[in-house]
Amino acid sequence: MKSLKALIATLTMGFLMGMTAVHAGEEVTEIERMVSAGVSEPVITAYIDNAGRQYELTSDDIIRLERENVSDAVILEMINHGKIVDNTDTTQPSLSSLISDPTTTSTPAAQTLPVAYTPASTLLQTTPVVEPPVTVPQNSDMNVSFFYQALAPDGNWHNDPSYGWVWTPTVADTHSDWRPYAQHGHWTYTNQGWYWESSYNWSWAAFHYGRWARGSAQRWVWVPDTKWAPAWVNFRQTNDAYGWAPLPPEARFDEKVGLEFHGNLAGTNCDFGLRDADYNFVPSDRFLATDVGTCLLPQSRVKNVFNISINLGNTYQYRDHHVVNAGIPVNRIESYTHQTIRPVQIADARVDIGQQIPHDHRQGDQLVTFRPQIDAKAPVNPLVIQERRAAEEQKRQEARQKLQDAVAQREAQRVQAQSDRAAKTEAAKLQAQNLRAEQQQKAAEKAAATKAAQDQRQALAQQQAQERAAKNEAAKVQAQNLRAEQQKQAADKAAATKAAQDQRQAQAQQQAKERAAQNEAAKVQAQNLRAEQQKQAAEKAAATKAAQDQRQAQAQQQAKERAAQNEAAKVQAQNLRAEQQKQAAEKAAATKVAQEQRQAQAQQQAKERAAQNEAAKVQAQNVRAEQQKQAAEKAAATKAAQEARQAAARQQTEAKQQERAAKAEATKAEAQARKEKTAASKTQG
Repeated sequence: MKSLKALIATLTMGFLMGMTAVHAGEEVTEIERMVSAGVSEPVITAYIDNAGRQYELTSDDIIRLERENVSDAVILEMINHGKIVDNTDTTQPSLSSLISDPTTTSTPAAQTLPVAYTPASTLLQTTPVVEPPVTVPQNSDMNVSFFYQALAPDGNWHNDPSYGWVWTPTVADTHSDWRPYAQHGHWTYTNQGWYWESSYNWSWAAFHYGRWARGSAQRWVWVPDTKWAPAWVNFRQTNDAYGWAPLPPEARFDEKVGLEFHGNLAGTNCDFGLRDADYNFVPSDRFLATDVGTCLLPQSRVKNVFNISINLGNTYQYRDHHVVNAGIPVNRIESYTHQTIRPVQIADARVDIGQQIPHDHRQGDQLVTFRPQIDAKAPVNPLVIQERRAAEEQKRQEARQKLQDAVAQREAQRVQAQSDRAAKTEAAKLQAQNLRAEQQQKAAEKAAATKAAQDQRQALAQQQAQERAAKNEAAKVQAQNLRAEQQKQAADKAAATKAAQDQRQAQAQQQAKERAAQNEAAKVQAQNLRAEQQKQAAEKAAATKAAQDQRQAQAQQQAKERAAQNEAAKVQAQNLRAEQQKQAAEKAAATKVAQEQRQAQAQQQAKERAAQNEAAKVQAQNVRAEQQKQAAEKAAATKAAQEARQAAARQQTEAKQQERAAKAEATKAEAQARKEKTAASKTQG
């Protein structure tokens, strides 16, 4: 209770700090967020009551809250702390817009509603009542009675003559062929063995706690228990199929002993009294299917498969304070499915008190599941819980009726407001029509005045045009006289220009005759110059030919001299090669003699080195023998010294022991003397 009050206080303070300028849509979103987070109904209503704000809800807001599974009690609390406003268009058309749009016509008030509009009161009457989700209780209430309360919305509790209070899911009542660990689920390999992962919102309890059995009506019923496991089933296998069946209530798990059946330890061959009709079988390669319910073998084949299958018996272990469902070996599943299987880590869901129970979900490489520690006691039985649920249902119905009444009243207010707005709109339209008629009359008067002004402007424009034409005619005559004067001046200028041209032509002809005479004299002079140049060229060619003949004679003489020199050089080279060959032969003979001498010397040196090595080897053997002798003598001396030290140490130890014994004896004697002296003193006293 203290934690609940603390949570309410925290929420209230947090939201009061941010109350300023909050829109209604944000307030509705905040309530939806609290519901989605699993905050319980009492906490939300307490928050609304303590927040001190007004919730201006529209009919759309109420429908939205209904669809988000917000309880009627919470919605009614919001209405009690505020008001419902009309969410239709409340904007009145402006007078200017009505005037500017002459096509606007009168519309009855009833036609202002949208075509698809449905009153909120009607929606509330047709929307089913949603039961609030089950939330996590305090640790002191985490017992078997929590199962009674948590599973009640999804099934029925009844007292079975064999097992006591048992639970049947609603799906089993509506589907006669329903069976546990079969539909809407699949197998997942975890660090605690084979885990049955199901999409049922009650799977956290019925597939991981308790056992399943066929009740008195031969329907599957769940019997509560407090020990959690990845799944409580028995496995069987054939060469091409795997099967499993829910363990019966007689199979109980003891942490110290293990899995027992009727009080005895279940062995590897224990069949737990299960029949073929209790088993689900799938082909071996479909064991890891996402929904194994779509892969189950038909019941017509199950009996034959069951008869040839091998019972895996007790495959449950207890490790690290957890039950482990080893089940079918992983390597066999890998070989049939051709998949590499890596175990998923199971993690506990972190859920606070008052939050909604979460579904199984993946978080990285972890499988997060809700698995609280359940106490075996059951302080409240299902009958009491059913009575409480009936009372709560009655309260919800009453709250829903109040909500419907409140919404109906708001609907009536909204309809009246629409009717008032329609009347105001009609009056505004009439006023706009009168205003438009007045404006049209003013526009006609303005048009007449404008036409008179236009006529006056046209007459003035015509007069101005006539004056401009007269001025243009006078300007034209003046321009003609000016052109005649200009033509006369041009003729006089042309005559003077012609006389000047005739004079320039006569001067040019005279200058041309003079240039022709000069050109003739220059031509004679050029001919004489070319004749002189030809004579000089002939003389230069004769001199050049004589020089060439002289150079050719000299070149022939030089060629003869070079041939004689080359012949002499060739003879000299032959003599030089003969001399070099002779010297090479003499050098080769000398080299061979030197090599023979070096070989003889090398052989002699090798013999000497062999003799030296042999002498060194003998000397080394003598040295090693001497060293071994010295080492033996040294070892003997060391051993003698060690023995002497050990003997001295023993003597010292014995002496010390004797000394300690003597001291102890003296101490003992002294103590005895004191004791006797004390006794004597007591006797004398």
